[in-house]
Amino acid sequence: MNALKSAQKEKVRQFMAFTSASERISIRKLKEFNWNVEVAVDAFFNDQPSTTTWRSFGGGGLQANTDTYKLNQIFMKYKDAILVDGMVEYCNDLHVAPEDVVMLVIAWNLESDKMCEFKRQGFVNGWSKLRCDSIEKMRAAIPRLRQSMKDDNTFKEIYQFTFKFGLNENQKSLSLDVAIEFWRMLLNDRWPHLDIWIDFVKVRKTWQIYFQGYMELGAWPVLIDEV
Repeated sequence: MNALKSAQKEKVRQFMAFTSASERISIRKLKEFNWNVEVAVDAFFNDQPSTTTWRSFGGGGLQANTDTYKLNQIFMKYKDAILVDGMVEYCNDLHVAPEDVVMLVIAWNLESDKMCEFKRQGFVNGWSKLRCDSIEKMRAAIPRLRQSMKDDNTFKEIYQFTFKFGLNENQKSLSLDVAIEFWRMLLNDRWPHLDIWIDFVKVRKTWQIYFQGYMELGAWPVLIDEV
């Protein structure tokens, strides 16, 4: 590995993390596919017999009985990064609506950093921790994942995750419309004043005072005149 360039060494590390293959096999497979990690990983798993069980991520514990080969095969069904079309199909297979709050719980567990996208490593790692290596097991885990939201600490982590996860590239804050949708998903069953809060933030621009150009004797906003 010392003879490899730094970029190639990084690709070897990525390949080994995805597949748990040895360094020698990783280098050989990457060379075979011109150092394209995704193509090499796909070929590696396609070459394996269906009975192979790969080393679980994290070693031991709850992940010890999880078949990461099966997880990679499931991931392959929805392509290398599960994007919008693949996400809709995946939700259909899970029998869950894309706008269901449990999809935020799943995204948090699968270490997703962008809406409508799961990366291979997070997908395999997250479901391994949850001991789910088939669509049926994932589907069966939905009630447990939904129940986890009732724990205050878990809810806080998912809430904080959601408002970073929802940002587009180079975006520092969510648009109001997106934030409202997330509030409805997360707080609908937890906060009785949600509708009041949403009404408040929707009209806040009407009565926000900006001191630049402010005239003490100026007219009230029309909405206030009509109240």
